[in-house]
Amino acid sequence: MATSSSAMPTIDAETFYALSTRVEELSNRVQTLEGRGGQCQPDAMQAIADPFSTDRIDQVLKVTQSLFSGPVTTHMMSDPSEPQYPWMVFRVEQDMEYEEFRETMDRWYDRVAPSWPDDPTVYSLMVDPVR
Repeated sequence: MATSSSAMPTIDAETFYALSTRVEELSNRVQTLEGRGGQCQPDAMQAIADPFSTDRIDQVLKVTQSLFSGPVTTHMMSDPSEPQYPWMVFRVEQDMEYEEFRETMDRWYDRVAPSWPDDPTVYSLMVDPVR
């Protein structure tokens, strides 16, 4: 049975290349999963999907403790009008000069923000001065 060329959809080369690249990426992911016997580690997947997982919080705590010598506490917060958008506050006590404090705080954000790139505001730092 013959078909006319007008019945076949056409796409431009750029779209074709993008789709081909995506198909190749997905094929590689499938091969990787099949190589593991189709088994995913649920805890690892949860850590990826949840910024408040124990593993993720432990990572941020380690960064915080490496930069600030004082005690570190954590607590969850949210705006009462938007409770679906919580964030985790890492509270530290620190005795340092202002310039050192600013540099240390900047280093904290530089190291923590990439751990949750979808929303870097999911973690917040609060520093209480100790004098």
